[in-house]
Amino acid sequence: MWSLPALPTDNLYKLITLLGMAMWVSAFYLMYAEQRPFEESGTFIYSRAAILRDRLEDAGVKPKPLEKDITEESPYDRYREFRDLIHSAALDPVQAQQLRDMNEQLLNTRLSNLRNVDRAEQMAFNIRFLTILAGILTTCGGVAWYFCFQRHQDFIAKVNALEAFQRVLLAQATALHNGLDKEPPPAKKTRKRVTQAPT
Repeated sequence: MWSLPALPTDNLYKLITLLGMAMWVSAFYLMYAEQRPFEESGTFIYSRAAILRDRLEDAGVKPKPLEKDITEESPYDRYREFRDLIHSAALDPVQAQQLRDMNEQLLNTRLSNLRNVDRAEQMAFNIRFLTILAGILTTCGGVAWYFCFQRHQDFIAKVNALEAFQRVLLAQATALHNGLDKEPPPAKKTRKRVTQAPT
């Protein structure tokens, strides 16, 4: 069983820094997590509106041309325009019903898309807010962490390392000094055997 890591509540600066980094990760997740299907995209809605307008033109009526960005126009106004044109056109009942269904579906899809656009704008605001707050928290927490805590820990670690290095140098100097103070051991006297070769 995996145990969750404990929050670093022992150090406020570290907690603030990690909280800011977590907000950054959350902002990027929100940025890429929202993936809408093609049926809810503006391209699909525009294509449905263009198809319905072409079918009305084929039926002999003249609807207003579509704007390049149909999100700027009222969905209800376009729905009423198409509805009135369908009623005024000389269509058989089956074709008229198909066009009415298409018009109603287009209205519902456009209203749903407007709601998604509002949600996307709110999401963009949340992402910007999280990113700015994360930057402030991470920067302030990191600077405070270093200047109020970490540099003192680094200084203590440096002093400890220097003391350990000095102890090693002192031990080496002592060993060297003790080695030079001792008299060298006496040399062994060895007698050479001289052998006389027979003459």
